[in-house]
Amino acid sequence: MKTTVLERLSGTGLVLSASGEVLESAPYHLTIRRDGAEPPDAAAITGYIAPTRAVRRRSLDHGERLALRLEDGRHLPFVFVDPWGKVEACGPLTS
Repeated sequence: MKTTVLERLSGTGLVLSASGEVLESAPYHLTIRRDGAEPPDAAAITGYIAPTRAVRRRSLDHGERLALRLEDGRHLPFVFVDPWGKVEACGPLTS
């Protein structure tokens, strides 16, 4: 199966709590990709966000879903999957 990179995103965004409270700003590096067998609207979004350890722990220890407001204004709901800042989307990237 061929994987296609649809978009690479880098910048500094705002990390938001589940209730929309701004927790802090943090640099991010994300990749949006799609496997050839998936429908066109199904894309995997992974990458790294580098907030403080306290914010990562909030997601890892308590299972809280967070959101990232990207520099271009889009929002990405995500969870941390490791203590070093690796993330996976848990919803679509929205305007």
